[in-house]
Amino acid sequence: MDENKNMEFPLDLHYHSSNHMWAKKNDNGEVTVGIDALALDSLGEIAYLSLKEVGTTVKKGETFGSLESAKMTTEIFSPVSGVISSLNESVEPNPHLINEHPYEGGWLMKLTPTDWDSESQSLISREAIIEWSIAEVKRYEKENLFD
Repeated sequence: MDENKNMEFPLDLHYHSSNHMWAKKNDNGEVTVGIDALALDSLGEIAYLSLKEVGTTVKKGETFGSLESAKMTTEIFSPVSGVISSLNESVEPNPHLINEHPYEGGWLMKLTPTDWDSESQSLISREAIIEWSIAEVKRYEKENLFD
């Protein structure tokens, strides 16, 4: 792993334990969704991104787009259910922003959640983030998943 990589996991986010998507409920009730730094490091530089359209209903665990990186092409899955209310128009033409700013300018979509209170309970949050993130970094190192 590149020692300069920032393996930051902001504690105000909720993380999906297996697909490394993050979600944050905003003050207006919308949920912002992105990919965490650990997954991005293992994927390498994002070269192409395709997202479903605004107005599309997605369910937790359902694909809402795909990406192509230095290492693979893969689908990306929603950590919660809802209706896509907006897309980050900056990242489709400039997908490298996802790698550079995964928690700020590199977010992927916002959605109006349909069951946030229930579904967010199955995501990693608050004090559990630290223990989970340390275990995930160790697992990625052991499995040689870093870029």
